[in-house]
Amino acid sequence: MFRALLSHKVSIAVCLILIVVECLSFLGYVFDVVSGIFFALNILAVIVLAFWRFEFGVSALLAELVIGGKGYLFSVEMGDYTVSLRLGIFIVVFVLWLIQLIRGRQRLFFSSALFRPWIALFGAILIGIVVAFISGNQAKLLFLDVNGYLYFAMLPVFIGSISSQQEIRRQFSVLVGGAYALTVKTLFALLFFSHETTTGAIRIFYKWIRDTGVGEIVQLDFGFFRIFFQSHIFLVLVLSIFLTVFVMLRNKNTDKKELIVSFLVAVSLLSAFIISMSRSIWAGAAVGFFSFTIYYFFRINNKFTDSLKLAGMLALVGIGSIFLLTGIVNIQIPGRSGGGGSAAALIRERLTSGEEEVAVSSRLKLLTPLVQAILEKPIFGHGFGATLTYETDDPRSIETGGKVHTAYAFEWGYLDFVMKFGLVGLCAFVYFLWCVIRLGILALKKSGTEHVPIILGALLAYIALLAVHITTPYLNHPLGIGYLSLIAAIFITHKPQSHREYGT
Repeated sequence: MFRALLSHKVSIAVCLILIVVECLSFLGYVFDVVSGIFFALNILAVIVLAFWRFEFGVSALLAELVIGGKGYLFSVEMGDYTVSLRLGIFIVVFVLWLIQLIRGRQRLFFSSALFRPWIALFGAILIGIVVAFISGNQAKLLFLDVNGYLYFAMLPVFIGSISSQQEIRRQFSVLVGGAYALTVKTLFALLFFSHETTTGAIRIFYKWIRDTGVGEIVQLDFGFFRIFFQSHIFLVLVLSIFLTVFVMLRNKNTDKKELIVSFLVAVSLLSAFIISMSRSIWAGAAVGFFSFTIYYFFRINNKFTDSLKLAGMLALVGIGSIFLLTGIVNIQIPGRSGGGGSAAALIRERLTSGEEEVAVSSRLKLLTPLVQAILEKPIFGHGFGATLTYETDDPRSIETGGKVHTAYAFEWGYLDFVMKFGLVGLCAFVYFLWCVIRLGILALKKSGTEHVPIILGALLAYIALLAVHITTPYLNHPLGIGYLSLIAAIFITHKPQSHREYGT
């Protein structure tokens, strides 16, 4: 069922390699003297891979996105600036891509349907930069703000290198391997924090996760911990494609062993997704799943018995995930503490807690001053690096600066766009995002039956990303941009290439 989509051997190999990378990152954090060496070795490995075959360099870039959070699993200090592993990989891959471009290769993107919208998008970014200089925004904040958007320069790299069914299969295998490693780390972190009693061990593991920018750990009720990694967004992409492939191909040459393995994998991935406790990502995934439900009934199958059977299978995966999380927290380890609660109760509390919850109330308090600032300069915005002072309930902000917080990046993703480059820039950005959706729909209509599952899964995952960005910005961050770029490459590989055929 999944053999045509990915290589299980490649996924497992990638997972093991990334687990080793995670261990080296932890060692480098504990023993600072070897951190620079590990950084150099990782960059050297990427250079070797990219020279051997450029697509392998793209694979390394993708794998780092899936596990790296903000990109600082390894870093080195250069003067006043910290160079992250992600930046190092970006420079290596982008420079080698430019060399290939000069030699007449990697030019697919420039004849694709996304070239013009991409130019419009960079026009929006340019507006934000120009307005920032005119407004006298701080240069440092301008750089930090615009830095994430520059990852859109990788879109031609993804599309140029992922241009065949074979390459999609390879890169999806890497993506799945990264998702496996992310899941292992998530569930291990849950096991560790719910059972470890040594303060020193807890502190150093927690600080490693926080300081490398991977995510955050928050103690919850019922003996659980929230294990949130920014890269959990990639689980939505993997689970979406797994869902569509399973639904549409489950009756084709699928043996019991493969079904059991698929069930266990789905349970594990969903468990990591659930324990992230990110309501923004949950809501985005729900939008994607709702879209799938509509497509299923109108285009795939509207028989009640088949639908009931499928619902039962999906419910079984959900129940299995709840049992797995509950088991991890309650498992008895000699000399260690354990929980005494249920994952189901935790999920219920997370879904029903209201506006008093810190993250929700802080976003709501930001909304009014953000809208007021936008109305001051609605056409071209305030430029990158523009700051806003508002009241917050975030305990970390209160601890460092009181309830009044000043920031240049804002949780309301699309309003953040308008704040930075105004309605003109927003229109350019929305035009680009719409063109990606349109490209996916066209690919869905024109591709062969055997390719529909991966295209549909990617389209649903893209819709989920657009929904997540409403309250949790990803489209101005390398994670969301890399996620989008991979999806765009899948669409372009399966659809008409020329502007005329596309209709732009």
